[in-house]
Amino acid sequence: MASRRTVREYRELLSAAAPDNLPRLIAEISNDDRAGVLSALRGAERRLSRHRTEVARIERLYALEEGLRAEKGLRSAGVDEVGRGAL
Repeated sequence: MASRRTVREYRELLSAAAPDNLPRLIAEISNDDRAGVLSALRGAERRLSRHRTEVARIERLYALEEGLRAEKGLRSAGVDEVGRGAL
């Protein structure tokens, strides 16, 4: 029988994983019923949800920018510590 990873190893693996790898890892680990692993999975799922929410927010902002550019020829220029904006 192959040994499975410790809860700590799963926590470290999930916390170090890039968001694009989380769905695969979550699926692979989801059959482990140890409380610590389940807790780590919930944390990874929350992290993935926040990441997807942020990606959707940024996509909406770019769509708005593209719409303004197409409709009115407006362009944004400049990036500072606060973000993007018109000059």
